[in-house]
Amino acid sequence: MPFVEEPVLDQDERVGAAFRASRTDGVRGVQGKLWVTTSHLRFRPHLFSRGPGGQALDWRWADIAAIDLAHRTFRKGPFAAGLRRRLRVRLTDGHEELFFVRKVQARAAQLRGIHEASRPRGDPRG
Repeated sequence: MPFVEEPVLDQDERVGAAFRASRTDGVRGVQGKLWVTTSHLRFRPHLFSRGPGGQALDWRWADIAAIDLAHRTFRKGPFAAGLRRRLRVRLTDGHEELFFVRKVQARAAQLRGIHEASRPRGDPRG
């Protein structure tokens, strides 16, 4: 996706994977890309999706409480894509983001593994 700006990485940060992802801002879909790095999970919107809901998202692994799959739902109406399985990122402050990705179960397992490995030994959350 050539119209997605790559994130600026910290000095010792390295990219482990990058893949297409879309999120909703409540009204519209925001296409972009997720970067999985040694210290962060970063989302960058597509150039044409930038705007009020198309901001970049950056989370340190320590700020992520859980990564799992969202349940299917019609709660926001039939056009909110709730019938598709979505990758859910829950933060320690209670906020959550939903992403549409290909092979969602495999991606969720991959990200859970990286999240678990990023925790310091003896962390009471895991």
